[in-house]
Amino acid sequence: NELENWNGNGSGFFLSKEGYIATNQHVIEGAKEIQVEYLSNGEKKVYKAEVVISDKTSDLAILEITDEKFVMNHSIPYSLDFKIKDIGSEVFALGYPMADVLGDEIKYTEGSISSKTGINGDISSYQISVPIQPGNSGGPLFDENGNVVGITSSILNREMFDSENVNYAIKISYLK
Repeated sequence: NELENWNGNGSGFFLSKEGYIATNQHVIEGAKEIQVEYLSNGEKKVYKAEVVISDKTSDLAILEITDEKFVMNHSIPYSLDFKIKDIGSEVFALGYPMADVLGDEIKYTEGSISSKTGINGDISSYQISVPIQPGNSGGPLFDENGNVVGITSSILNREMFDSENVNYAIKISYLK
């Protein structure tokens, strides 16, 4: 099992057919090697990737698949929507949470925008009711039309704040 060799996992999403991928900076922080698993025509392929840009302040990173064997033979089936979503807007996340326990198939969770701001009024994030777990970080947050509106990023510490399902996504405009 390939997962046994990993020190961690996260999620990401394609920005271009050339192999550029968005994720969170904390997903790749300290990584000596980055591998991207990509399901193409029902077959899982693993490619080497490198960091193009990493921004710790905004917790965003862009990777590039550097493996010469990588080819994407289809268009990307979503676009990025930079408009701020309203409170109550329905959203859903796709990602690979806790792959070592839950398996390496993609997982879907849904909810809504709970707040247009994050912790302490942080304007770069949405508070979301979409359940996310470690490993969802860096994955896309979609609106009801299938546009990427955010990047799932963090969970409020449940023990420290005695909270349930208080999660955050970075607004996609900060990736721009």
